[in-house]
Amino acid sequence: MKKLLLLLTLMAFTACGGQKKIVVDSLTYEKNGDNYSYKIEIPQIKGIRNKEIEELNVELSELADSTIESMVNGLEGSPAEYIESYQTFENDFGITSILLETYSIGENDANGIQASESINIKNSDGSFVTFDSFFKEGAREYIVNQIENIINKTSGKIVLNSNGEEVAFFEDVEINLNDSAMYFEGNDICFKFDMYELAPHSEGQPIIRFPKEELKEFIR
Repeated sequence: MKKLLLLLTLMAFTACGGQKKIVVDSLTYEKNGDNYSYKIEIPQIKGIRNKEIEELNVELSELADSTIESMVNGLEGSPAEYIESYQTFENDFGITSILLETYSIGENDANGIQASESINIKNSDGSFVTFDSFFKEGAREYIVNQIENIINKTSGKIVLNSNGEEVAFFEDVEINLNDSAMYFEGNDICFKFDMYELAPHSEGQPIIRFPKEELKEFIR
């Protein structure tokens, strides 16, 4: 494999009250080949001793290597262009929240595909935060019901996509929160859905936000 560009960008998240100092480094690979191009920026989580986090770091790196190898070798199904990046968010939940985002398009594809995943880590002890570890029973049903009201335009809420535009949803759609990336930004708990889950490709990825106050009775 040809030499890759390696950039290290240090972003420290330090909370008060004796919480862990979790550091997120950026590992970046970039190349424009004759028949492919990729720019991959993945997080590497440091500052805390946790075997699961160490394994996640390795997994993210290996997935990047595998994607690059398949593109370089022109394997069937590999994209012609691939972009992967991540964002971190300041929030009021004591959580290091990382949103991973990908864009890929094949050589003969008319449209590219965007997708998102999230990594959430509790600053106090370095444990992973999942929907079920963060919320009490009843939260899933409440949130799904509220999203249904948004889609049916009975809630008064306007939902924007990742481009900041109002979303036109499918009329009849099954909502599965497992198909969304949950992350924490400011005072909001956010659910970002992939393309085609709730809306047509042209609508991008809807982001549905719930303020902490609205969901406080369901938070553990």
